Amino acid sequence: MLHANVGVQEDRMATFNVGDRVMLKSGSPVMTVSSELGHDGKVQCNYFNGAELKIVRLDPKTLEAYKNE
Repeated sequence: MLHANVGVQEDRMATFNVGDRVMLKSGSPVMTVSSELGHDGKVQCNYFNGAELKIVRLDPKTLEAYKNE
Protein backbone atom coordinates (compact mmCIF):
# COMPACT_ATOMS: atom_id res chain seq x y z
CA MET A 1 0.00 0.00 0.00
CA LEU A 2 1.30 3.47 -0.89
CA HIS A 3 0.73 6.49 1.28
CA ALA A 4 0.73 9.94 -0.27
CA ASN A 5 1.34 13.12 1.67
CA VAL A 6 -0.33 15.31 -0.93
CA GLY A 7 -1.52 18.54 0.65
CA VAL A 8 -0.12 17.69 4.06
CA GLN A 9 1.58 20.66 5.66
CA GLU A 10 4.19 20.22 8.37
CA ASP A 11 2.88 21.34 11.74
CA ARG A 12 5.24 24.15 12.70
CA MET A 13 5.21 25.40 16.25
CA ALA A 14 5.35 29.15 16.62
CA THR A 15 7.84 30.45 19.12
CA PHE A 16 6.97 33.30 21.44
CA ASN A 17 9.05 35.22 23.94
CA VAL A 18 8.06 36.82 27.22
CA GLY A 19 6.58 40.23 26.39
CA ASP A 20 5.28 39.28 22.93
CA ARG A 21 1.74 40.38 22.17
CA VAL A 22 -0.41 37.56 20.80
CA MET A 23 -3.98 36.62 19.94
CA LEU A 24 -5.80 33.35 19.46
CA LYS A 25 -5.95 32.44 15.77
CA SER A 26 -9.72 32.23 16.17
CA GLY A 27 -9.86 35.74 17.66
CA SER A 28 -9.43 37.03 21.21
CA PRO A 29 -8.33 40.05 23.20
CA VAL A 30 -4.68 40.98 22.78
CA MET A 31 -2.65 39.04 25.35
CA THR A 32 0.93 39.34 26.59
CA VAL A 33 3.13 36.26 26.89
CA SER A 34 4.25 36.13 30.53
CA SER A 35 5.94 32.72 30.59
CA GLU A 36 7.55 30.67 27.85
CA LEU A 37 6.91 26.98 27.22
CA GLY A 38 6.31 25.10 30.42
CA HIS A 39 6.57 21.39 31.18
CA ASP A 40 3.09 21.03 29.67
CA GLY A 41 4.19 22.59 26.35
CA LYS A 42 1.97 25.64 26.87
CA VAL A 43 2.73 29.34 27.17
CA GLN A 44 1.22 31.55 29.84
CA CYS A 45 -0.56 34.68 28.66
CA ASN A 46 -2.08 37.60 30.56
CA TYR A 47 -4.85 39.96 29.52
CA PHE A 48 -7.36 42.27 31.15
CA ASN A 49 -11.13 41.77 31.12
CA GLY A 50 -12.09 45.26 32.20
CA ALA A 51 -10.08 45.79 35.41
CA GLU A 52 -9.72 42.06 36.10
CA LEU A 53 -6.40 40.40 35.23
CA LYS A 54 -6.85 37.05 33.50
CA ILE A 55 -4.05 34.47 33.28
CA VAL A 56 -4.35 31.56 30.84
CA ARG A 57 -2.09 28.74 29.61
CA LEU A 58 -2.45 28.04 25.91
CA ASP A 59 -1.02 25.73 23.28
CA PRO A 60 1.29 27.89 21.13
CA LYS A 61 -0.22 26.30 18.00
CA THR A 62 -3.44 28.21 18.77
CA LEU A 63 -1.69 31.60 18.92
CA GLU A 64 -0.45 34.12 16.40
CA ALA A 65 1.58 37.28 16.85
CA TYR A 66 -0.56 40.40 17.23
CA LYS A 67 -0.13 42.80 14.35
CA ASN A 68 -1.03 46.38 15.21
CA GLU A 69 -2.47 47.66 11.95
